[in-house]
Amino acid sequence: EAAEVLKRRLYRLSRESQDLLAVGSVLGKDFSIEMAADLAEIPRDRVLELLVEPRKNCLIWERASGNICSFMHDQIRETIIQTLPPARRALVHRRAAAYLSRHEPHRVFDIAVHHDAAGQSDLAKEFAIEAAEQARTSHALESAEQQYRIALRSFSARAEEPDFQVLYGLGDVLMLCGRYQEAEPFFERAIKCADSAALRAEVALKLGELAFKEDQKDRAIELWENALLSLGGKLPSALMVPFYLVREIAVQTLHTLLPRWFVGNITTEPSADDRLMWRLQSRLTYAYWYVRSKLVVLHLHLRGMNLAERYQPTSELAQFYSEHAPGMSLIPLSQRGIAYGRRSLQIRTEQNDIWGQGQSLHFLAIALYSAAQFEECVDVGRRSVRILERAGDYWEKHIAQYQVAASLYRLGRFTEAAQLAREAYDSGLAVGDFQVCGNIIEIWARATNGDVPQKILQCELDRHRSDVQGQAHVLLAQGIQLISDGRFEEAVQALDRGIQVTRNAGILNAYTSPLYAWKATALRGFLENTSPLTRSPRRTIIKDHCRAARKALLVALRFRNELPHALREYAWAQVFGNCNRRAVYLLKKSVLVARLQSAEYEQIQSRLLLQKVRLEMGCADAEKALENAERRHSAFRNEQLPQRMFSSIALVDRFDSLMESGRRIASAIDPTAILQTTADAARRLLR
Repeated sequence: EAAEVLKRRLYRLSRESQDLLAVGSVLGKDFSIEMAADLAEIPRDRVLELLVEPRKNCLIWERASGNICSFMHDQIRETIIQTLPPARRALVHRRAAAYLSRHEPHRVFDIAVHHDAAGQSDLAKEFAIEAAEQARTSHALESAEQQYRIALRSFSARAEEPDFQVLYGLGDVLMLCGRYQEAEPFFERAIKCADSAALRAEVALKLGELAFKEDQKDRAIELWENALLSLGGKLPSALMVPFYLVREIAVQTLHTLLPRWFVGNITTEPSADDRLMWRLQSRLTYAYWYVRSKLVVLHLHLRGMNLAERYQPTSELAQFYSEHAPGMSLIPLSQRGIAYGRRSLQIRTEQNDIWGQGQSLHFLAIALYSAAQFEECVDVGRRSVRILERAGDYWEKHIAQYQVAASLYRLGRFTEAAQLAREAYDSGLAVGDFQVCGNIIEIWARATNGDVPQKILQCELDRHRSDVQGQAHVLLAQGIQLISDGRFEEAVQALDRGIQVTRNAGILNAYTSPLYAWKATALRGFLENTSPLTRSPRRTIIKDHCRAARKALLVALRFRNELPHALREYAWAQVFGNCNRRAVYLLKKSVLVARLQSAEYEQIQSRLLLQKVRLEMGCADAEKALENAERRHSAFRNEQLPQRMFSSIALVDRFDSLMESGRRIASAIDPTAILQTTADAARRLLR
């Protein structure tokens, strides 16, 4: 109906006005009056007269400058274009390309588009390549893809094979858009066109990034290591890594303590090959973080950073500084990491590197999370997400969202954490980023007390992963869900598997450390809730819990995010051993640490247990304090936990849970087991 109204308005115009608007519609939503006059071969004075009638009919409006007209609505323009025969449209495009080439040669985007639309793709090649490179540099990914594809059609029209620049550029754009399967063939073709070791290494760098983002970390490492070696780089054997690490630590110490002597007043520019090797070392460091020991990670990272500091600040140095932020959390020297994260952001801001600013903010958020500065991590992480989304890097955006969701969980904002975790999971699934699916699911589980659909959790458990940290996160999510279901022995087994996986790979950081505290929680649940007929001797389990809690506390003293939880579990161990005074001291410490971290729910839980222990000890004010603690605990759970999931999936999830619960009840044998299984099912379905 709207289209018919527009057509009637158009038909009321004079034939000359219709022709003029047709030329303008080919030029775009906004068109130059002077250019339209030239293409329509109408004198400018006459053009101004012909535009009066369309303005009165509200079809176009004239900008304040008086040189540009704009269509009132896209549908108006589309309706006018449809009235043009294809041959006439192609003729206008040809004239537009010729006009712009003569008068405005800098408008390479428009020239390429007009040549292509006119069926002259062979003439669009140089313009399209230049336009695509400009768009890719400014992260205008949709425009870049359009121009690269015009360039491909240009090569095809000339019966030529596409060159390295076009294949590599289009692959890079598609990868940034998250279309990994489409990107890979272009990189594979580009590496065959590469005529030097440096160009082949450049493509191998991108192929490795592609594999890394598809959670094929072993393949990524192989590609990057081979590329580094092909450029003359060296990788020490596992036995020599500790010795080389000591040397790099000594060099970095000198750079830090005596910067004016070793890295000050440097004016030398690095070579292109040096910068490429640094990028390869940087990506290898990132991959090693997930699958290798911290010694290997720190050595390669410090090696590249020490070399880059000997030259003028570059984007590669900014990348090393950003990686230094999470790297220092392994030692841990979190405050140093935060300082270097800010240095990285400063360099990239000075270089006007938009994507780089997003990446620096992301790694700064990692350092802030590891330092338990959760409020600032949420702010920095959200800034990073906005920039990376604008830049089109969905993989980096998803990992930044993990930092935000994890910090929201630590702050006790469970509803927000669960919603963000679900959004990141769905987005990762949509673009094939399975790494974030494995990582974020543990935040989803913790923020909802294990209320993750069984089908989703089982899918992640069954998915092959080379990412050790991802495996640990999925097993942590499974352990939390089993704890929530009251299946404590199975939870201990799942958490033990997660601990063993990380221990075998030599990985221990702020993201894998929660496994230890949650194992202690599962053992405590076993002690508190399992009937005497089915549990192991109580003394043995108490000892196991005490060992697990002690280990969790030792780990948490290094990676302090889980410290309130670990202190509380160790306090429970003291309660089981009748050391109530020691338990009170630990719980007060837990409350203090949780308050310093702004970890609201941890503080509430520790305060509740503290008042219970004090009541058992006969403290005078304990009863009233316990009532207040229970009231706060109940209010928090009523506010946060019932709002865990979106209502759109609630019925489906509960149906799956109902079917699973029915199978468990049917397989139970004795009345006691049937009663216990029914109670567990009721808790899960009604919580």
